[in-house]
Amino acid sequence: MPPYPKHPSARARRNKSASSTELTVRTGPVTIPDLPPRFTVVKTEDENGKTVKTRVQDEWHPQAVKVWEEVWASEMSQEFLASDVGEMERLVALVHRFWVTSEEGSNTGLALMSAEIKALRKQYGLTPMARRSLDWTLAQTEESRSNVQRHRQPRQIDATVEDAEVVELTPSAPDVNPIAVLHK
Repeated sequence: MPPYPKHPSARARRNKSASSTELTVRTGPVTIPDLPPRFTVVKTEDENGKTVKTRVQDEWHPQAVKVWEEVWASEMSQEFLASDVGEMERLVALVHRFWVTSEEGSNTGLALMSAEIKALRKQYGLTPMARRSLDWTLAQTEESRSNVQRHRQPRQIDATVEDAEVVELTPSAPDVNPIAVLHK
């Protein structure tokens, strides 16, 4: 007779990750932190004719603003700490530089910037595969459950035999060489 199974709390492996997190779906308005000011360095000449570098406040590229808002409005932002904000600013700065460079028609460094953007997005769980590797799942609401149930139900087709089109198949001649048919 086989031994009795162990109590579930005593089992060594339960196929459940200890670090898995269920993210709650946001339904109400979301508070998005302000995007930090962006500065550029401009070379100017002073009264003595010397070149002086000064910092001037500049605008963010619209795509960079969009990324900032998407990141902070996402369910993943619930897991971010205050120390993550600096890296998020770096992500937005890279996105800004990527789009400005591509719009200028220059391909210099676009592949490298794109790879770095992709790595930062993955690091913060902003892609489906990254969420999977971090064991982050979204909590299902009643509406999403009903959508899944509706899509999983087999489709029923209302068709009768009268609606079907009757096609008569003629038998092929037994003396026809199939290779000859292919070479027509």
